[in-house]
Amino acid sequence: MADMVNYTCSKCGGVLNVAPGHMLFDCPFCGADFNYYDFYRKEMIEQAESCMYRYDFDMAKRRFEEVLAYDPQDFAALRGLVLCEGNIIALKNLSSPSKLEGCKFHQMSRIIGDVLSRAREEDKEYFRKLLDLFSVAKQYIQLKNERNTLSDDSNKQFKQIARVDDNHKQTVDNVTTVLLIIGMIITAPFAGEDTTKEDRENAAMFALGVIGVGIILVVFFKFGLWAFAISAGVVAGILGLLAFIRHLENKKKAPHRKALKDNQSRISDCSSRMFELENKYKSEYEELQKLAPDVKKTTLSKELLIKKTSEDIFSGEAQTLICNKCGGFLELDRQRRLYECRSCGVAYSTSLMSETDGAQKAVELLKKKDFSDADNRFILELMLDPHNFTALNGRILCAGRWKDIHSISETSFHPIAKVDDIRARLSDAIEHCRDEDKDYFLKFKDLIEIIEESSANLKLIDKYSKGDFIDRRKVGPLQEANAEVKAEFEAVKKELLMLNIRRKTA
Repeated sequence: MADMVNYTCSKCGGVLNVAPGHMLFDCPFCGADFNYYDFYRKEMIEQAESCMYRYDFDMAKRRFEEVLAYDPQDFAALRGLVLCEGNIIALKNLSSPSKLEGCKFHQMSRIIGDVLSRAREEDKEYFRKLLDLFSVAKQYIQLKNERNTLSDDSNKQFKQIARVDDNHKQTVDNVTTVLLIIGMIITAPFAGEDTTKEDRENAAMFALGVIGVGIILVVFFKFGLWAFAISAGVVAGILGLLAFIRHLENKKKAPHRKALKDNQSRISDCSSRMFELENKYKSEYEELQKLAPDVKKTTLSKELLIKKTSEDIFSGEAQTLICNKCGGFLELDRQRRLYECRSCGVAYSTSLMSETDGAQKAVELLKKKDFSDADNRFILELMLDPHNFTALNGRILCAGRWKDIHSISETSFHPIAKVDDIRARLSDAIEHCRDEDKDYFLKFKDLIEIIEESSANLKLIDKYSKGDFIDRRKVGPLQEANAEVKAEFEAVKKELLMLNIRRKTA
C-alpha cells in the first residue's frame, strides 16, 4: 500500500502528504476539510485496475484488499477481487462471452459466494446476476470448444479422404507412365529434334491405341470369333478389376464421409445453441449493467472514518526533520498533527514519522517490486536519518528497478529505469553516507559504469547485425570487449556483495 501519498489541495494548491491512518484532515494552508478515503480509494482502485491490465493479478488483489481494509463492503473492490480470481484483465471483457475464454469460472463462482456474504444488501443482486452471467458464458465456451474440436476432426477426415484419392491417382499415374514409356519407345524413330515432350506423349498414346485396335482385328480375322471373345473377356476382366479397386477405395472413404456428415450436423447444432446463448448472455449483461451502482461515489460514512482514525497517531514528541524537497526544516503543528515546511509548502502526517520499522517495511516493498512505495518509505527514513545506509542503498535500487543486488544484470538497465536518476542517487549516497559505508557506494558506482559500457557495446553489436548481414570486422572486437566487460562485472558485483555482508556482520 502507498504509505505516503502527495495530494494537492483543490482550493489553494497546497501540497498535502498523508498516511493511511490519518483519515480526516484539513489543508495546513487554507484550512479546507478533506476526507482521506476519497483520495485513497480512487488511487488504489486505479492502481489495481492497471495491475489487472498487466496480468499482475496478485498485486491487483492486494490493492483491492487495501481498499476493503477501510470499507469491507466497497463494491468496486469486491467486484475487482472476483475479476482477479478469474484472470479477467478489464471490466469491459464482460461484454462478450468470447472475451471470457480461458477464464477460471470455478474460482470466480467460489469467491462470489464469499463476496455475497460481505457485500451490502443492495449490491448482492449484482453479484447474483454476475454468477448467472458466468454460468451462461461457461456453457457458451464449452460449446465453442466442442465446435472447434469437431472442426478439427472434420479436417482430419478430409485429409484421410484426400489421402485415399492421392493413392488412387498415384496408381493410375504409374500405369499411365508405363504405357507412355512403351509408346514413346515405339514412336522414338519417328520423332524429330524439334518435337516437344507433349507432342511425343500424344503420339505415344495414339500409337498405343492404333496397336491395340490392330491386335484386336488381327485376332478376329486370323483366329475367328472365339479368339475375339477371349480377348474381349480379358479386356472386360481388366476393366472389372479396375472397378473393384475403385469400390475398395470408396469403401475406405465411407467411414470418413460418415464422420464428416455427423460432424457437420453436430457443428450446426453447436452453432445454433451458441447463437441462443449469445442472445441470452446479451440480455443478462444488460440487466447486470442496470444493477451496477455508481462506484465513483464514496459510501464510507464520516462516523466510520472517525472510528477508524487512530487515537495515538500523534506521539507528542517533536523531531528535527529535514524536508526532502528543499532541504528546509519541518515545523510541527500539534493541532493539525502535521509537519510543515514553510519554505516550499510541503506537509507530512505525523503518523508517517511515528513508525519504528519503516526501513524494514520499505525493504519488504522493494522485494515485492513495489518500487514507488518503497522509494517513498526510504525518503522518510532519510528525513529522520540522512546517513541511513538501507535507505540510501534502497533508493538506488528503486531507481534501477532492482529488488536487490543479485537481480542486477550487466546486459542493460530496466526499460523504464532512468540512468541519470541512478547516478544522482549514487552521488547523493557517496556524499551523505557514513565513512564505513563509502567503499560500498564507490564500488556500486563502478558497477553502474560497467553496465553502461556493456549496454553501449550491445547496442553497437545490434546495429552492425541487422538482418542476415553481420559486419564481422566491427562485431567481432565488440563481442570480445563485452566478454571482458562481463567478467569485470561479475568480479565487481562479487566485491559489492562481500562489502554488504561485511557491513552486516560488523
